[in-house]
Amino acid sequence: MEALGLEKSSKKRRPSRSLRKVPKKEVEALTRRVDEDDPSLTAIDLKDCDISSKALDKLVMRLAKNTHVTSLDISNTQAGSNTIKTIVDHLKAGCSLTSIDMRNVGLLEHTAWELKNALVDNLTLTHIRLGEQHVEGMIRDSELSSETKAEIYDIVRANKSLQDVRRSITFR
Repeated sequence: MEALGLEKSSKKRRPSRSLRKVPKKEVEALTRRVDEDDPSLTAIDLKDCDISSKALDKLVMRLAKNTHVTSLDISNTQAGSNTIKTIVDHLKAGCSLTSIDMRNVGLLEHTAWELKNALVDNLTLTHIRLGEQHVEGMIRDSELSSETKAEIYDIVRANKSLQDVRRSITFR
């Protein structure tokens, strides 16, 4: 089993999201391996990578047919609503993902509600991290409402696959 993590800078990350630019060839190679359903590729770690939202969308769309990737970390990336919506669709369809880290991806309230609804019947996901959801470009940073967080916690408690995992959902 192999977890693929694109190399990140060893420099300490600044709050301004100092991310490492990912060469197009690396993204294409990773996307090809996902397309080929490479059995040795079980985890994708793009944390702190400066990958375009278009390339990330393309990669995540390919996960629908992949049966070996079980872990996806897109925390601190430029994931947009399309990427998150695609992940939500995969969760509704019962994809192979068991662990997703989407911290600091700018999860918007309406996308969080879609995610909440996808978690209701999903039986594959065992771990999800959603912390630090600040939306940049606003007059002030905004986080998910306490109502949305409470709804997601309720869904996690009701979901049988997530119920067995201690602290399976975090917002910090």
